[in-house]
Amino acid sequence: MHSRVFDGAAAEVRQVVGAMNDLKAMAGTREFLMVADSKLVSYSNITALLEAGVEFVAPVPAAQLKDEVYAVLDPQRGEPVDWVPERDERKPEAERETYRVLEDTHTLTGRRKSDPPLTVRRILVHSTAVAAGQQAARAKRLAKAAEDLDRLTAAAGGRHYKTREKIVARIGVIATKRRVTSCLRWHITTDEHGTPSLTWHFDQDVLGAETAVDGWWALITSVPAEKAGPAHVLIHYKGQGTVERRYLLPD
Repeated sequence: MHSRVFDGAAAEVRQVVGAMNDLKAMAGTREFLMVADSKLVSYSNITALLEAGVEFVAPVPAAQLKDEVYAVLDPQRGEPVDWVPERDERKPEAERETYRVLEDTHTLTGRRKSDPPLTVRRILVHSTAVAAGQQAARAKRLAKAAEDLDRLTAAAGGRHYKTREKIVARIGVIATKRRVTSCLRWHITTDEHGTPSLTWHFDQDVLGAETAVDGWWALITSVPAEKAGPAHVLIHYKGQGTVERRYLLPD
């Protein structure tokens, strides 16, 4: 067992290299695979891992990968992964979460112009459970936003929303609270008496683009392709939870 206590304010991203060196010292000449969360993925950490010859697997932080990368992918072209989550083992096959994987490359750049770019394998993962969860969350947000907007539409021109400015302000609150700013389209008109009225709709093209990326996420790894194909890289990553559940605290 290897353990170390850090200050609660210590940034996780800065502990990777120290942990890697400790584990390498413990492993000696033996090879080991370092599986971590997205805090591992920084230019300095990846540089140190590559220079030390330590193989790793970690998820790409969402901020480093634009939706446009996922939008052009077809899950059906991915390689099926022969792995079933423990929670799904007793479910009928049709109800189990399934994974498909594709592979390309991921490049990290440093802050300085002199920093050489680092290119590693990237495994693009599609999960049916993740897709279903994202779709359910979106449907819930849209339904709640629609309720709010319908109430506002009915109240437009009334005692609380006599002016265009008040309606616009309320729309802004709803869009932000329900997280529908990108897809909400609205229009305010006034009649001959200056009474405002509101119409609105959700942009289906925007929603379609959001749906196209549902279920996708990515891993990066330095494990050579001849040692582990895309599916096996994901299986290695999924083993992290098994290790973490074995952590024991002293009595």
